[in-house]
Formats: sequence, structure tokens, C-alpha cells
Amino acid sequence: MQKFGSGDGSSVYKSIEDAADRDVNIRLLQHLGVYPDYTEEPCNLASGRANEKNVTLLISDWFESGVLHAKVRISDSRDVYIGSANNDWKSLTQVKELGIYLVDCPTIARKVETFYNNLWTLGSLNHSAYTTKIWDQQWQISRTVPC
Repeated sequence: MQKFGSGDGSSVYKSIEDAADRDVNIRLLQHLGVYPDYTEEPCNLASGRANEKNVTLLISDWFESGVLHAKVRISDSRDVYIGSANNDWKSLTQVKELGIYLVDCPTIARKVETFYNNLWTLGSLNHSAYTTKIWDQQWQISRTVPC
């Protein structure tokens, strides 16, 4: 797999683990993926360290359907990546992705952190305590939504 770029993806993972070893706080927010085993790799990334936290957010628990599709990376509350690249070696080396990397933009980083923290909170809560069924008049269906 090396010739296809898996080494480049591994170096990204290694950088995250090296940062965790330097006591940098790491928070990984992910969606379950198409199959449950897709969460194994991110869950293992930098795991076992007190400064690493991992939350899986299931948007479908809050809205009955949907996925978390945003790809965001925030560093030092100053640098931000927003784009389409998943955090796996294939997306980082083989798939044509699009993104923007903003350097030294603390104002934008704070806004993106607010968005990220809201998703983190959703992933940390028991959805059944914070959702309700409503009748959607427009679509003529009953659906689950956050309170």
C-alpha cells in the first residue's frame, strides 16, 4: 500500500500521536461511518492518553437521519482546515478533495471552535433526554428533533 500513499496518511496519524505524547490536548469528533468498524481506527488514534478524547456523534439520533459530513481541524485556536478530506490515508493521498487552510486566523478559529464544541456537546449527551417527536406540517410526517 506504500506506493499508493498509505505512508503519507500514516505520517499524519503519527503526527497526531506525537503531539499527544507531547501533552497536546487532542479531541477527535467523528461520525459512526457506514459500518461500525470504520470507527476503530480513529478511536485507536492517540487512545490511552489522558489528553486524548474521542466522541462519536450520531446525527441520526438527533434528527432520525443524516451524517456528520463536516471535516474540520483546528490547531492552537489559530489555524483551521475546513474541507472535504476524511482523516484516512486514502482521502489524504488518493481521493481528490477540496479544502481551505487558514493560518493565523484566531477570529475565524473561534467561530469554527464554537461550531465544533456544539457538535462535541451533542456527541456527549444522551440524545433520548434531549429530543422530542413533532408533527412536521410541511412534510406531513412525525419526526425526532432536538428540544
